[in-house]
Amino acid sequence: MLKRISYMLTASILVLGCITLIPKAAHASLNATCQFKQQRMPCSVVNRNGWWTIAWQDGVTEKYKELSGGRLQDKRGGIWTIYSRQKHTYLQHSNGNIIDIFY
Repeated sequence: MLKRISYMLTASILVLGCITLIPKAAHASLNATCQFKQQRMPCSVVNRNGWWTIAWQDGVTEKYKELSGGRLQDKRGGIWTIYSRQKHTYLQHSNGNIIDIFY
């Protein structure tokens, strides 16, 4: 009986672990490469609880609040639209600036 409970507990942990890992952008820090104005460098992207955080290797960290319609708002009030395809996401600011994120 104890062996069966142990097996069920282990199986439950594995299943729950898989469920939380599937949406990789939702709860995990990603090793990525980001680019802004032709400057490319390693970065970390976290999307959690309605906020995106991009931490650039040079020490700059930016936070963005999720809005409706696939948009983000930065701390200066700028609006960024999210575009994504396979291993590439890019954020386009209303002024035309683009942040590329390569996973």
